Amino acid sequence: KQGTITDYITGPASECAKIPEGINMDVAAAVTTEALTAIQAMRDKGGLSKGKSILIIAAGGVVGTQTQAVQIAKVLKAGSVHAVCSTKDASNATKLGADL
Repeated sequence: KQGTITDYITGPASECAKIPEGINMDVAAAVTTEALTAIQAMRDKGGLSKGKSILIIAAGGVVGTQTQAVQIAKVLKAGSVHAVCSTKDASNATKLGADL
């Protein structure tokens, strides 16, 4: 069923991704959950698409630049990606593609 987080699940191999070497199961699961949260918020609920601008608040947080929100916005070809974050996170946000 949709909306379930569990220890085990079955599904078609074509819809699965191999966890890269050096990444443990806990980290792989967390990154996937955070990335999906960012995609759902920006694209599915927020309607982000090519040419539209976005403001990512708390870009240094878990769903922000520490994971993939800025990068996902760039992949979706957002017109500009503005990030609100602390001074210590600004260089990372810029490196990942944010237009500060």
